[in-house]
Amino acid sequence: MLHLNYFLVIFLGPATLFSFDGFCYFIIFVDAHTKYIWYYPLVAKSNVYYIFHQFQTLVEHQFLLKIKFVQTN
Repeated sequence: MLHLNYFLVIFLGPATLFSFDGFCYFIIFVDAHTKYIWYYPLVAKSNVYYIFHQFQTLVEHQFLLKIKFVQTN
């Protein structure tokens, strides 16, 4: 089976209600092959690049894969 390392990135916010920790944005990464989901709450929009880089590092080290395709909303 062909695995393309293809991820969907969903960024949503601002939420109408803040969480107790002050999160009002969130980003979701979905592996298009396995449908596994990673959820990251964000305090500010400006944290998106940092979180994406953190997620990319996680995928490369834990799964020994490179992200080849990313689709965003």
